[in-house]
Amino acid sequence: MKKIKVYNYYLLVASISLLLLSCNDDYLKPANINTLTEQSFWLTKDHATQGVIAAYSAGLQGWNGSKWTFIEEMMVAFTYKSDENWRRAPRGYGATIVNFTYGTDVSSFTNIWRSYYAGIARANSVIERVPGIESMEQADKDGIVGEAKFLRAFFHFQLQHYFKSIPLVLEVPGSREDFAVSQSTRAAVIAQVIQDLEDAYNLLPSSRPDSELGRVTKWTAKAMLGKTHLFEENWSEAATAFQDVVNNSGHALNANYEDNFNGTIKNNNTNETLFAIQWSGDLAGGNDERSAIDYEVTPGALGGWSLYVPSEWLYQEYMKDTTATGEPSKRVFESIFFDHPNSSMNRVKNRGSATWDEVADENRLVNERPAWWKKYAYDDDDVNYTGFSQPVIRFSDVLLMYAEALNEDGNTPQAIIEVNKVRTRAGSVLLSGLSQSELRQHIRHHERPIELAFEHGIRWMDTYRWAEGSTAKEPLKQTLTAHGKQWVENFVEGKHNYYPIPFFDISKNPNLVQLDNY
Repeated sequence: MKKIKVYNYYLLVASISLLLLSCNDDYLKPANINTLTEQSFWLTKDHATQGVIAAYSAGLQGWNGSKWTFIEEMMVAFTYKSDENWRRAPRGYGATIVNFTYGTDVSSFTNIWRSYYAGIARANSVIERVPGIESMEQADKDGIVGEAKFLRAFFHFQLQHYFKSIPLVLEVPGSREDFAVSQSTRAAVIAQVIQDLEDAYNLLPSSRPDSELGRVTKWTAKAMLGKTHLFEENWSEAATAFQDVVNNSGHALNANYEDNFNGTIKNNNTNETLFAIQWSGDLAGGNDERSAIDYEVTPGALGGWSLYVPSEWLYQEYMKDTTATGEPSKRVFESIFFDHPNSSMNRVKNRGSATWDEVADENRLVNERPAWWKKYAYDDDDVNYTGFSQPVIRFSDVLLMYAEALNEDGNTPQAIIEVNKVRTRAGSVLLSGLSQSELRQHIRHHERPIELAFEHGIRWMDTYRWAEGSTAKEPLKQTLTAHGKQWVENFVEGKHNYYPIPFFDISKNPNLVQLDNY
């Protein structure tokens, strides 16, 4: 099965124009056929494919091609501020993130900024250069440009909501001065995101063969379009987009919740997956396409590193997610490892599974916490870490966003039906008779966190949008305080809702203006 890889040879394509600017006398020198240039690249369909895959790689796996950039930098910034996460003490990885004392020079969120803009730069190269490849069929050009437009939209969307005030970058720089970009208005960024997603929907194919798993389809674009409208509180437009995905995409919930995370179905590229970060476990040719997520979530008693741990509040919400007999639901057992005779978790390096009592007997620190993540805690015999993909958008997320849009648009009965589709798979007691406000609270602070916890920063982005929006506003500090977030006393409303413009960039670009309070 062909997976999305880091093509190291092609990762510098987006920077070629900058390199050429410093070589004004290059035209006097004979061409070196062994050197990659703008003239020797962008000539074939393979070049176009490699160019767009470089955009995926930079933005999703990290700008420098290192798995650690994503798993121990970007993911820390996605997760550590939210009420779903717990840390032993504010030291080491993300110390100032978790206790809300960070300044402008922190590597975790700096790597989000650098990775997304690297992905945007490469997407822009694809959008500009692929239409001119004469050897390609028009349909192939359209599909690859559609991918690049989706990625450009996704990266801008993420940047807007993590950093508040960002440059909208739509062209490959043609001069040194072009690199000194200025920030755009929020309205301009969102308008371009919507336009790119609509274009992507019209250009992309409906499905992918196994050889192209991980590459987006028109339904990925439509789901992201719905999400963008949801964040803008355009409830009707959001519901219409999600309804199209639900009714026409062919995507569906997996029969088993854990099949989204254990790699048993096409490395987690199941029919429930609309978009995922691809890790193949490929070590050939100098690649290292492994993820260490299994180590990061596993407690020390089972050989892991305990970098990500569920919070006490989230554990208590899991305990409320029960079957008709009062037992924890199936998705509870498949999401966390906790003190229950039916709870088990894999040891890293495939040393078999263990029960809670077996771990307690080892006299280790596991019992300092009521629960540990079981999500992603599956390693791969062949690669030591894991080659399994991590979901970014799942069909269950679409169903719950659809339910939220319907509820806010006044159609609470249909919204309950959509939520119950997710709960039926989980084995949870079905909902009935809730009012609009009751269902809103259930979706916000039970269903979405229980179903989607620890998945690509979804929880933080949710609480952020409910604080920033105008419908039933919930200030972030209020939510974090109610849920017992550690060091919440340091949280400053209107400051820690966002990350600052990274010092690395603002110190080099005089046209960037830092956010208030930094």
